[in-house]
Amino acid sequence: LYKIDGGVDGRLYVVGEGGLILVRDPRSRAWSRVSSDVTRSDNRLLTISCPRSAPYECWAVGGLGTALVLSGNQTGFSTSPYFSELSGLTGVWVQDARNAWAVGSDGLTMHFDAHVNGRVNYRPAVPLTTAMLHGVGGRDGVILAVGGELGTPTPDQRGVILVRGDESERFLFDGRSYAATGSLRRTVGGFNQ
Repeated sequence: LYKIDGGVDGRLYVVGEGGLILVRDPRSRAWSRVSSDVTRSDNRLLTISCPRSAPYECWAVGGLGTALVLSGNQTGFSTSPYFSELSGLTGVWVQDARNAWAVGSDGLTMHFDAHVNGRVNYRPAVPLTTAMLHGVGGRDGVILAVGGELGTPTPDQRGVILVRGDESERFLFDGRSYAATGSLRRTVGGFNQ
């Protein structure tokens, strides 16, 4: 099992190996397996995100070599065909019924319309980083994608935080002030970066 998220209806969803999706009913408190159409061998679901408002459909992503993207709810999940050209995805966040964000290897960041069968709206032609991005989330119009180097810790090992929707040049973290570095792009593809 890898990640867990909850929806507006009080259900909890868990994803894992073998395309596994579990749901916990808030009334009975019972866990059950949710059906999905995952049949391929590259079938790890690494994370799941559910919107905090209706209409209600969760998105799960994974696949280590080729992206695996599913959407659904407690009645079942189905695979989206719109992401088959992507490498594996490691993070997803559903902001609302019209906006979802996914991240993955080689700095992949992507914004898509979660309501229109996963139609991809925007993916930068040039990634903002080459690091693996592990998670994505947001609040109040600011989207954060995080990741970095995994493996044996070294003194020069780095983490990466990509920020969208906040044009600050300095950020506080644990009481220390950090300056934003890299290529700061005000607008790319119609979205503030």
